[in-house]
Amino acid sequence: EYLDDATAQGGVDIIVYPEGGLGWDWGRHNRSAMVQYCEYFPEVVNGYPKIIACDNSTEKQTSQFAMGSCLAKKYRTVVSLNVCDRQKCTKEPCRPDGWELYNSEVVFDSDGTLLAKYHKLHLFKNGDTFDTPPPTETPVWFDTSFGVRFGILICFDIQFTEPILGLLEQGVRDYIFSVGWYNWPPIQTATIVQMGLSWNFHLNMLAANNGDAPLKDGGGIFSNGRKIVDTLTFKKETVGTINIGKVTSPPPLLPPTPHEGRHPSLPILKNLLAGPTPVPNVHQTPCAIGPFPPHHPLRAICTMFNPAELERHVPYTIATNGVDGINCNATFQLGGVKDGLSLDATRWALVSMNYLIRVPHTPGNTTFEMCALMPCIPFSAKDEPGWLHGSPICRFIYNSSALSTTFFDSVYLQGDGFVHHTILYPTFSINGMRLTTPDYFGYSSYDQGDGRRSMSVYSKKYINTFALSSLIMLGTSTTYVPPPTPIH
Repeated sequence: EYLDDATAQGGVDIIVYPEGGLGWDWGRHNRSAMVQYCEYFPEVVNGYPKIIACDNSTEKQTSQFAMGSCLAKKYRTVVSLNVCDRQKCTKEPCRPDGWELYNSEVVFDSDGTLLAKYHKLHLFKNGDTFDTPPPTETPVWFDTSFGVRFGILICFDIQFTEPILGLLEQGVRDYIFSVGWYNWPPIQTATIVQMGLSWNFHLNMLAANNGDAPLKDGGGIFSNGRKIVDTLTFKKETVGTINIGKVTSPPPLLPPTPHEGRHPSLPILKNLLAGPTPVPNVHQTPCAIGPFPPHHPLRAICTMFNPAELERHVPYTIATNGVDGINCNATFQLGGVKDGLSLDATRWALVSMNYLIRVPHTPGNTTFEMCALMPCIPFSAKDEPGWLHGSPICRFIYNSSALSTTFFDSVYLQGDGFVHHTILYPTFSINGMRLTTPDYFGYSSYDQGDGRRSMSVYSKKYINTFALSSLIMLGTSTTYVPPPTPIH
């Protein structure tokens, strides 16, 4: 049905299904139950050897292998499916069931040929269900019949330097991203991360998210940070949407922003940075950013302020001396109050965060390094763990009943201390987490000379036509932790 709808408009080159899009969900199945959803897929490298399961009379047409091949052949389009690949264990120590199970992406060319098979390199919360593939020297990519080379990422892969850097070194600029992503606003919202990666590395990204659970949606098509089409609802019921868009490969590069030293030499920023006034009545305090699984917020340092106490069209500056070297400062100028809106009394925070996250059954640790300017609803954390007792928790505003009405003329957010191998997701959003475009914002990165980077995100033109929801520089630096030896 989805293929009928998508191809009815004609000219569809490639269709990407989400992680778990064929109905299996590792979150609801243990390993023994998961085996029934898995099947054998052969090894191929960019379509070699040539295998067309749809032409093989011995291949059961009810298999996922044959189904994917026949769908691609029937609709004359490249089809990418997320599957569970089941292989006989050949390297000791083996699991008791004798299998190796991989969360995998398989891609079929428009004639039904199996083009590529990629095993998800970085598992998330399901290392007890799936096996981690052995390291490979060559990242997986494939060439399509319409002349574009694609790299493959699955969900948690997006937050690690590999395989993305290895693919970039080979000149791959177009990516399929199959994902089952829960939204954890503000810093881990699906479309914000997708757009940020597309912008940072100047990529085309086709992202398909699994909408089979509340708040588990958000996907789209992005080209060099520009949203071509996306879907993000934050609804508590499941959703199903087809995103169709057209992009140019490779994506056109944006013209560089001229700089004078570390700062962009834009007229709007020259006026903004020329002698701003310190924000009055600020208080720097330990705080937390939430919500975030497992149902507890992330600790940070916040400098809170109230825009209602500030004058309009006057440059202000604010700083947060953060944790483990992440120091942030913001300079901004508030815009006027729009007709029909009251003066925004929502508190805002300049946030510095450097937080190591360890997730059970996940062979990898992630550190979030962040400078952010965002609205918050602070409240006392009396019922939270001891380290939060009496501190504010900033729960991000993203629902329609509590949208920001804070308008800015211009803004400049700068942070020092990001480690060199951090992957940066520069992002910005307006009310309801809707994404703006790089036409309005730019970002820069500088080597501090001590193994760390200084980064900035800034408005390139006046932005007072919409209410800003967030301006975030999120970096993720990751360390790989080998999975434990299987228990017999």
